[in-house]
Amino acid sequence: RVLREGIAPARPSIDAKENERVWVEWHQMLAEEHRRTVRALESKPAEEERDLPFVSVVMTHFNRGKLVAQAIESVELQDYPKSRYELIVMDDGSTDEQARRDLAAFEPSFRERGWKIVWGENCYLGCARNKAVGHARGKYILFMDDDNVAKPHEVRTFVRAMESSNADVLTSFVDFFWGSDKPVPKAGDRASYIFLGGSPDVGAFKNCYGDANCFVRVSSFKDIGGYTEDYGIGFEDWEMYANASLRGFKVDVLPDAVYHYRFTPNSMQKTTNFFQNRRRSLRPYLNSLPPELHDTILGPVFPRNEDGTIAAPTGLAAQGTSRFFGAARSDGTSVEEGGGVKKREGAAGEEVKDEL
Repeated sequence: RVLREGIAPARPSIDAKENERVWVEWHQMLAEEHRRTVRALESKPAEEERDLPFVSVVMTHFNRGKLVAQAIESVELQDYPKSRYELIVMDDGSTDEQARRDLAAFEPSFRERGWKIVWGENCYLGCARNKAVGHARGKYILFMDDDNVAKPHEVRTFVRAMESSNADVLTSFVDFFWGSDKPVPKAGDRASYIFLGGSPDVGAFKNCYGDANCFVRVSSFKDIGGYTEDYGIGFEDWEMYANASLRGFKVDVLPDAVYHYRFTPNSMQKTTNFFQNRRRSLRPYLNSLPPELHDTILGPVFPRNEDGTIAAPTGLAAQGTSRFFGAARSDGTSVEEGGGVKKREGAAGEEVKDEL
C-alpha cells in the first residue's frame, strides 16, 4: 500500500510556531533581566575611588601611528577613575619611522599620567604582550589592539563583571567598524558578534571564546603561563583561552559589546598562514591527548582530499575557519568588504601537509 499510495510525512511532536514563540519570549526575558541588572548596578552607591581595583591597559603597537592615536584617546576617555588605571603601550619594533614619531609624540603626556611607552625589538604579539605585563601594576589587565577603539564604559564594566563573577579571563561581545576614521555610534544595543563562552569541548572546533581583546586577572594569567611566543603566527589568544579553559580556569564572556573592532587591510590574519594559526589554537588540545588520539582533533579540522591536500572542514569544525565565523573569512577579510576568497588547497595544501 505504501508503494502504491505513498506515505504522509510524520507530523512533528512540537508545533514550530509555538516553539518559536517560546524561544523568542525566553530571549526577551533574558534581555529584560540584563537591563534590570544594569539598572541595579547603576543605582548602587558609588564606591570609594581608593577601594576600586587598579587596572593596567596593555596595548601592543606596530606601524599604526594614526590608528593608535584613536586607541589611546579611547583609553583616555574611560569613565573609570583616572587614578585607578594606567596605559602601557608596547611598541613591537615598529619599522615605519612616521609611526614611531607619531607614538613618541605621546611620551610627554604619558609621563604626566604615570603611563608608559615601552620600545622593544620585534618579537610578535604573544611575546610583546608578555613583556608589557612585566611593566603592569594592576590587579587586572585589559589587553587591547592598537587599531581598536574602547567604549567609555569598557574598563568599568569589565571590573564589575570580574569582581562579581570571580572569572580568571573575560572576553566580550564585539561591534565591528571599517576604515581609518573613528567608529560612529550605532542605533540600538545589538552587538555585531556574540561569543558563547569558555567551552573547551566546542573551543577545539570553533572559536567560542572571544577576540584578542580581553580582561584578565593578573595572578591567574601568570599561573596560566601567559601567551606562547611563536613568531609570525597568530591565534595566540585562542590558544591562551583554550589552555586556560582546559586547565580549569574560568573563561567567560561579558554580554556587552564594550569595544569597537576595526577591520583593517593589514591585519594579522591577512599576513599570516591560516593553517599555522589554526594549528596553534589546537596545541593545548594536542598536548592534553596521547599521540594516538591526535587524529580525533586533526581529522575534523584538517580533513584530507584523496591527493593528500587539505579539504574544507565540515560540521562544527567549518566554523573554525574564521575568528568571526559568518562575518569574516579565514584570511580576516570581512564579508562586507567583498572580493574573492583565497583558496586553501592545491599547492598551499601540499605546503602545509608537512607541517601538520
